[in-house]
Amino acid sequence: MIFEEHPWRAQRKPRSGWLASEPFATDQVEQVGASRLAALYRSLRKALEDGKNEAGAGDFYFGEQEARRRAVGTSFVERAVLWAYWLVSGYGQRASRTVTALAGVIAVLAVVLITCGLPAAGPTSQSTTVTHAVPGGGQETVTTSTDIAPQLPAGNARWTLGRVETSLRIALGAVVFRDAGQKLTSVGTWAVMVARFVGPILLALAALAVRARVKR
Repeated sequence: MIFEEHPWRAQRKPRSGWLASEPFATDQVEQVGASRLAALYRSLRKALEDGKNEAGAGDFYFGEQEARRRAVGTSFVERAVLWAYWLVSGYGQRASRTVTALAGVIAVLAVVLITCGLPAAGPTSQSTTVTHAVPGGGQETVTTSTDIAPQLPAGNARWTLGRVETSLRIALGAVVFRDAGQKLTSVGTWAVMVARFVGPILLALAALAVRARVKR
């Protein structure tokens, strides 16, 4: 954190103790707004990037995005995007957050599949055979196949070891965009589709965060 951010933090949260140990008063320090802080952090970040210090520049990038998110001129949509970016990956600098978010997605998807997404074992279609007479004295047999709507097990039968294992396998495959070939209910199908969209994004953010910390 650069020095100019301390008065700004103290002004926003007077009781937070940001300047409690500093030997100066806040009225003696120039008050720098969030927009100006973002520009300062951006300049420092670019200077370190030009010096091939990518890991050090990442810390200033974090401060730059924090200032952008709190700036008065930032639109609501941009602020919401930056907040989500901070929450799931620390602006691409905190791999632990992304891994935690990914584990949360897998856990939620597995629970959804166990409770209302994974149908009970059984036939998926029903065949009906009809025999009727045809002109000339012969007979004709017609067989039709009708899909059976997936049915969920009743009560505690949903939480069996086999269903838990299958749900976890589907959830892990969904975040890396793999199709398990398992028939699901409509709720399960939509849940897997959402995981296939969110999972690769989180994996990419985790890789970006690791790269930002180790690149020189």
